[in-house]
Amino acid sequence: MRLINEPGKALIREFEALRLTGYLCPAGVATIGYGHTGPDVTVGKVITKAQAELLLDEDCRAACRKIARVLDEASIARLSDHQYDALVSFVFNLGANPKWTIWKVIKAGDLGAVPAQLRRFVYAGSTKLKGLERRRDAEAALWDSGQPEPIETPSSAVLRQSETPPEPTSPAKPLVQSKTLWASLVMVLTGMVQGAQSVQALVAPQVANSDLLAKVGSTVAVVIVAGGVAVAVFRWLDEQAKHR
Repeated sequence: MRLINEPGKALIREFEALRLTGYLCPAGVATIGYGHTGPDVTVGKVITKAQAELLLDEDCRAACRKIARVLDEASIARLSDHQYDALVSFVFNLGANPKWTIWKVIKAGDLGAVPAQLRRFVYAGSTKLKGLERRRDAEAALWDSGQPEPIETPSSAVLRQSETPPEPTSPAKPLVQSKTLWASLVMVLTGMVQGAQSVQALVAPQVANSDLLAKVGSTVAVVIVAGGVAVAVFRWLDEQAKHR
């Protein structure tokens, strides 16, 4: 029977954590060492670290036997050491239901699809758990590269040695707060008013002799008044924008 290697055991140790005194896990199961359970475990029982390592070896062998029951020898032999280690950690944590799709994927030789299969198992009932997400990510990384993803957060001492992060990018201002927009509108309206005034100056001497020119003059006058009001309003808004 193929056995787990040290990188796989290290990953299991990292996630299971070491408890030398028997305790009840959240599911109410008596647990000790590196997640070891069974009739030999009672709450309050005390073991040594060496005993915890022996129990870990025993539980890893049990996981390997479960894998041997759901995968044929050829499929197991096809796996690299780090792929097999990732699979043992997965089974150590969850067991090996023969109905799971992951076994069909491995038997088909589609090893590149296995990490996605691993990452499906992140729920306890209907609740997604961050701890399971981190463990599946670490197993997927071990499967892919032979190196599990680090799960420790850098210490404050390490973070203090890092370069100052870049300043956050200021969010774009809404158009109503854009100084450039107000300035452009003021310039356009001012030009319109000035143009209308020029047209009015040209047609004014001829207004008395032409109904059409009279209408043009009236229209131009309205444009001048409206434009003047608009310019005044936008200049006021522009001043307000400058102070924001």
